[in-house]
Amino acid sequence: MLLVCLAGLVLPGASPAAPFRVIGVDDGLPSAGIHGISQDRGGYLWLATDDGLARFDGRGFRVWRRGVGSAGGLPGNRILSVQVLADDRVQLDVAGKGRWVLDPQRQQFAPAGRTPPRDPTTSRELTDQAGDRWLAGRHGLSLRPARGAGGWPAPAWPGPVGALFEDHEGGLWAGAEGRGLLYLPPTWRSFHHLPRPAPEDGVLASAADGAAWLADARGLWRLSLVTARLEPVPVTPAWPEAPVRALLARADGSLWLAQGAALSRLAPEAGGWRRQVRADAPWPVRHLFETSDGVLWLLGDRQVERRAASGSRTVLAAAGPIWPGPDGQAWRRQGRQLQRWSAAVQGFEDIPGAPVGDWLDLAVGGDGVVWLAAPARLEAWRWQDNRLVHVAAYGGGHGVPDVDRLRLALGPSDQPWLATPRGLWRLDAGQGRLDGFGQAQGLADQALGDGPLWLADNGIGVAAAASGWQLFDGGRLGPPSRSLPVLVLDSVQWRRRGQTLSLPADTPLLRLGPEDNALRLKARLLSFTEPSSHRFRYRLAGHDPGWVEVGSDGLRVFPPLAPGRYDLRVSGATAVGPWSEPRSLTVLVDPPWWGSRMALAGSGLGLMAGLSVLALAHRARVRRREAWRLARARQRLAEQHSEAKTRFLAALGHEIRTPMTGVLGMAELLQGSALEPEQRARVDAIQGAGRHLLRLVNDTLDLARIEAGKLVLDDAPFALRPLLDELAALLRPLAEAKGLGFHLHCDGDVPAGLRGDATRVRQILLNLASNAIKFCERGELVIHVGRRDPAGVLIQVRDTGPGLAADQQARLFRRFEQGPGQASSRRYGGSGLGLAISQELAAAMGGSISVRSEPGRGACFRVALPLPASGPVAATASPPVLLVPGRRVLLVEDDPVVAAVVQDLLRQQGHAVEHAAHGLAALAALEAADFDLALLDLDLPGLDGFELARLLRRQGRRLPLLALTARADADAERQALAAGMDGFLRKPVTGAMLAEALSAQVARSAAD
Repeated sequence: MLLVCLAGLVLPGASPAAPFRVIGVDDGLPSAGIHGISQDRGGYLWLATDDGLARFDGRGFRVWRRGVGSAGGLPGNRILSVQVLADDRVQLDVAGKGRWVLDPQRQQFAPAGRTPPRDPTTSRELTDQAGDRWLAGRHGLSLRPARGAGGWPAPAWPGPVGALFEDHEGGLWAGAEGRGLLYLPPTWRSFHHLPRPAPEDGVLASAADGAAWLADARGLWRLSLVTARLEPVPVTPAWPEAPVRALLARADGSLWLAQGAALSRLAPEAGGWRRQVRADAPWPVRHLFETSDGVLWLLGDRQVERRAASGSRTVLAAAGPIWPGPDGQAWRRQGRQLQRWSAAVQGFEDIPGAPVGDWLDLAVGGDGVVWLAAPARLEAWRWQDNRLVHVAAYGGGHGVPDVDRLRLALGPSDQPWLATPRGLWRLDAGQGRLDGFGQAQGLADQALGDGPLWLADNGIGVAAAASGWQLFDGGRLGPPSRSLPVLVLDSVQWRRRGQTLSLPADTPLLRLGPEDNALRLKARLLSFTEPSSHRFRYRLAGHDPGWVEVGSDGLRVFPPLAPGRYDLRVSGATAVGPWSEPRSLTVLVDPPWWGSRMALAGSGLGLMAGLSVLALAHRARVRRREAWRLARARQRLAEQHSEAKTRFLAALGHEIRTPMTGVLGMAELLQGSALEPEQRARVDAIQGAGRHLLRLVNDTLDLARIEAGKLVLDDAPFALRPLLDELAALLRPLAEAKGLGFHLHCDGDVPAGLRGDATRVRQILLNLASNAIKFCERGELVIHVGRRDPAGVLIQVRDTGPGLAADQQARLFRRFEQGPGQASSRRYGGSGLGLAISQELAAAMGGSISVRSEPGRGACFRVALPLPASGPVAATASPPVLLVPGRRVLLVEDDPVVAAVVQDLLRQQGHAVEHAAHGLAALAALEAADFDLALLDLDLPGLDGFELARLLRRQGRRLPLLALTARADADAERQALAAGMDGFLRKPVTGAMLAEALSAQVARSAAD
């Protein structure tokens, strides 16, 4: 903005210098050549330029230029004139193309056809609303005031001016050739600027006739506030050419002035004024004032001198400003406290009720109201009953500027005015706020507040600035207009795929695609008075939680919006006006294709189908989980039952084996005695029944181990042919005893050695062959051993027995089932566990047992065992049972029957046996005598067999120890050997078993 002070600017009756705002090409004007100016009903300013048609909204331009090849475009760029018609169309003359019009929607240009004649308001001569006449031409812009007398004033703008126009607000627009657009605000007539001869020279004082006295280094001047003219006043003798710092018009009509510390009194006389030198002040004086009692106060930087009418002088310290108070005495600010001069104490004292503050100035109204001014504070207090009473207060929210320099003065109606570095401010008590006036309203220099501020009774005031004296007409300077100018959405733009799209500003609906973004809206208040103070706010319902204020440019940029419907509202306000009624714009943001209604409906159906599938899958999963839980529970229950059954069977086996030792042992002893044939037959029956019962117990324990998963198979190399020979030696006599043929065949490619559990292989073959002999009445039994691919052996056991039907084969391997029928168990005996155990053992080795049979044609059992081949294994023949010479044997057994049987069996073999019923007795016996061998029961009362063995080994006793137990678990033998025992025997024992065990120990001892 460029402000130009026009020479000859006057207040009423004078030719004032006018401050113009210059808007050039740098501000967006398409060309500095302007041929016409007009304004539409919305408030936009239209300019005819040498390079297109321009529209101005107070802050920026929109330009129309020639559109090559486009229908409805501007036919040329040089516009010779512009005029807005009554229907709001824009009419323009295009050089060489005739007259054209732009439609009200500002979209299409068309030839004008028959149109009204040109509006005479745009010309080189203009009479404004105040009746002043403006003339524009090659020599510049000049003004002839309506109330002026004779002659034209000096040119208001020195350069060529081509067009004039007055807008709706009373502002003047002119086209300055080579410079651009000139703007004169509506309030320009209320201000005038007088330059100072020097920046800090010159002071003012009020004159009795409403004029003002001005004194500077050149002399004394009388300033007419009506004409703004300075008239020199002769003074004899003249004062030295030094800056005048203070001037006071006293009640007696004299003038006092201060030049540094030098004081002069000017008294009127015929034809001029007489200067009288007065006693110098002790320091430079910067201010003079007089109280109602005729006392003169001289203020310096840090001190003040009081000169009474009697001539007495008093010097006081002064750290703050001093003013004449409402009680006719001097008031001052000391620190932040107000004080008044007291004649009684000849000093300053605090004022009752005075407000505390950093007060910079004080003014007293005709009604006794004291006005106090401070940064962001303006307060009114009434002097009543020797104290201050609060009347009103205004702060920053009411427009009081927050500045550290200001001056306060009261107008004709005691209306407060403030001179500040931000311009002039006037209190509008009815509105409860202060109105500001600065360069935008016509001030040539708004940096005020350092010098005095004074208003005459006619409302004309003077404020001191560094550049000169700023005169203002408070009576003509009405309050700023609080009516709202037109609010428009000047532009609506957004981005789509890298391109900028726009929408006509008056469109009520904006529809954005899913890929659109960077929505930009620009609002304008169509007022050219101080557009930089305009305010704008937006609210996008569904996006903004409240109103969002933006800068004076009115621009709001939105981020990408989610799909939906939005209600956009925008409101504007001037610096002193309220917010306007909001303008609305509906914004629709389309969703992407996958977010459309059809897609959402399809997605909803798909989601429902998916949820249904998930629900079904969840139900199936729940069922599976419940079935798994039930299976797990059943498995745990079965495991618990199996464990309990195993424990029960183990305990039962232990309890059965112990008495069976007595039964079988006594029967064996009886068989060795002289018996009658009938008695021997009975003993043999007892012996057979006992062995059968022992087999049942062993089968049951094996089955329990298999079910509990505790069956442990040995993994050791063994020779296959010796094992087969051993089986043949056992089975051939049984078969021949029934008149059956027995044949064993082994192919030559069968491995000589296998790796596995030889004992369990023997048990499987023995069970199958025994069953074949049992059920076969005639014919033969054939055992064939062949190679199995890729590893192992395939053993077939064929008989010529009664055969098996299909249903019998299905039940054959079930527990407690026997082949030919239910009468089999009654006829042939047995438990029905042998085949079931054999199949479980084969499966544990990774093999299987199958059967092929037909009723009446015998049966063939196939045993497939995938046992890996091993290297050659030396056959280990059973050592012969040696009749060892008589030995001293210690028997530790708590059961008396078992003890008696074992003692008798050992004594028959020629051994000396001593019995101990428990571990302590055994220790005592060992201390009393030497023994060659000891048989220890594992389950002894108190000290069991394991602990007894460990104790003996710790004592260093080396005699062989044999475990003798009824335990059936597989860990018993391992634990016994770990405790230090040398052998292991399970009950019931026979004489042969005892002889074999003792023979092995004797052989071992001999080897050691």
